[in-house]
Amino acid sequence: AITSADLIAFKEQGIPLPEKSIILTFDDGYFNNYTFAYPLLKKYNMKGVLSVVGKFTEDYSTDTSPLNNNYSHITYEQIKEVSNSGLVEIANHSYNMHSMKKRRGILRMKNESPEKYKENLTQDIGKCNNMLTEKCGVSPVAFTYPFGCVNKESSSIINEMGFKVTYGCEEGLNKISREHSLKELKRYNRSNDFDIRKILNQV
Repeated sequence: AITSADLIAFKEQGIPLPEKSIILTFDDGYFNNYTFAYPLLKKYNMKGVLSVVGKFTEDYSTDTSPLNNNYSHITYEQIKEVSNSGLVEIANHSYNMHSMKKRRGILRMKNESPEKYKENLTQDIGKCNNMLTEKCGVSPVAFTYPFGCVNKESSSIINEMGFKVTYGCEEGLNKISREHSLKELKRYNRSNDFDIRKILNQV
C-alpha cells in the first residue's frame, strides 16, 4: 500500500514503487476510520489516504458530545495522531462543499459567474488546507473530488492551487509512469457489504 506522496516521489524523483501498488482511500474523514481502519493499518503496517471534509472535522473538534462511529467525524487531535504515525496521509476533500444540495460537489452553480465560482472554490479549498495546516500540522498534496464531481473548469482551478494528485470516482486501474498524469486517478468504490477480494480478483 502506498500514498499520494509515494506517487509524487516516483514521478518527480524516480523512487521506485512496489510491483503491485495499491492505494487504500477513505473518504469524508469519518470517526470510524480512526476506530476501525487505523488500528488495522497499524496491525498490518499498511498505509492509507484519509480525505477530510474541513467543516465536519471542525464541528466535531469543537463539540464536546461523545463521538459516535455511526455518524461522527475525525477530530484535529485524531488527525494529528494518524498523520504522525506515518501510515495515514491526509487529503483535502473541500471545507464545506461536500453536498449535492446547492451545487453538485464543487461544480459551478448555474447562477454563478466563472469569476465568482473560481473565487468561491479557491476560498473553500484553501480554507480546508489552512485549517489542516494550522490545527493539525499537515499540508495536503492531494485533493479528492466530492462525489467524484469534476469537469475541465473545476480541475483547472484545483490544478492551479498546486495539488499534485487528485482522486475521482471513475472505476478502473491506473497505469502509472513518470510521464503519466496523477490527476483524477480512478478508484474502485467499495460499499460496506462488498467483499474487497472481489475487487482484487477483478484487478
